[in-house]
Amino acid sequence: MCYKLILMNNATHKTNNETGNTMKKIITWKTSNNQNAEVKLTLNTKENINVDGDQITVKCCDFDIDAYVDNSHIGYGKPEKLNHPVFAAKIGCLAMKQEILDKIEAAIAEIESTEEWQEKLKTEKESAKIDQEYETHRRSMKKQMGY
Repeated sequence: MCYKLILMNNATHKTNNETGNTMKKIITWKTSNNQNAEVKLTLNTKENINVDGDQITVKCCDFDIDAYVDNSHIGYGKPEKLNHPVFAAKIGCLAMKQEILDKIEAAIAEIESTEEWQEKLKTEKESAKIDQEYETHRRSMKKQMGY
């Protein structure tokens, strides 16, 4: 697999908080060849879904990280650390220096410290405990029944 690393300079940082269903953080900078690079971090707390033709809003907690260069989507997910003398990490094909990575990690920490995200983690932990109890019981019954 081959990656095209995009060089960066002149980093700037801006954030955009939206109230309601979404919390967004946007980090922008110019690449070394003067392209606009942008990383969008989004926490969605509500989602509209189609239920037999009716649109309803349900509670959710989804966290997305997307990378763009000149409005072209080029990657998603948390930054992947690099062993490189100039670049500290990359998201998809977008490589970034340490100063940009620090801003992205600060935005990730801010989103993960929200009440909604902490509630999601607590719910997932409780669900995992229930799943483990069920799986233990299922294995025990399988052994007792001989199949």
